[in-house]
Amino acid sequence: SGIARVWKSVLNSASFRDYLNESSIEFIVLDRSGQFRDSGFETIPFPTYDRMFPDADRLLIDKVVSARNIDLFVSSYYTFSHLCKSLFVAYDFIPEKFGFESLNRQWNERLLGLLAADFYFSISMSTTRDLLALYPFVEENQIVTCNPGVDRELFKLASEADVKRFKGTNSLDRYMVWVGGRSAGYKNSRLVFQAMENRKFDFSFVFVGGEPLNNVEMGSVNRMGNTAIHLELADEELVECLSGSLALIYPSSYEGFGLPPLESLALGIPVVTTLEASLPEAVGM
Repeated sequence: SGIARVWKSVLNSASFRDYLNESSIEFIVLDRSGQFRDSGFETIPFPTYDRMFPDADRLLIDKVVSARNIDLFVSSYYTFSHLCKSLFVAYDFIPEKFGFESLNRQWNERLLGLLAADFYFSISMSTTRDLLALYPFVEENQIVTCNPGVDRELFKLASEADVKRFKGTNSLDRYMVWVGGRSAGYKNSRLVFQAMENRKFDFSFVFVGGEPLNNVEMGSVNRMGNTAIHLELADEELVECLSGSLALIYPSSYEGFGLPPLESLALGIPVVTTLEASLPEAVGM
């Protein structure tokens, strides 16, 4: 996910570690996955989050905050503590914009996190505008807005040899790429499949991540003799896939930011997208 990409990049960046050292900031990771044992940070093993029992999770967080005299708690995904300052990271407002069930426990917890926060970090001006419009108790001077960037250690144009190998492994020649899920209506995947129903293309479509292609989608693909495949790729393979593509297709009507278009442009790959929400920020319009 984009959220995982942002946090992985930040925590692995030399500049972030240098900042902590220069500022004499003690940084502790509540490690829910076990993936940070060799990260160089102090870690505390922590249970996987269960959205049905957020109160129990918060009690455990408060115990750590109290025992270690934590000054600031920052959550990667909407948890918080009552016992210290809290920074809320705002990625997007999809539930509010698209009418997700407001009584769902998960979204109630997010509202509590918003209410408990002392400061807010937003990943786009679009998200900042949504935050201020949807939650009037948040004041503009409490928000810092900063766009995510590209992980340059990862997103380097793949060599011709690597691209050739990737294409050969997956029986590809000319193709366009879709990255991420398709089930959410605002992603507008239906536009791509509608196009395939009405026209024969001289290139293939590669859907990376998200759900496998279903029967309805494959029916649209096959109706005019087009071809499409679904792949699950590691990050390095995604770079090879994008490097060999004609373009990234990203017709979303809403994003908190939109890393795939930015990452594709960083490789010199054209992007077919919209001018909705944060996407102009992501592609530099």
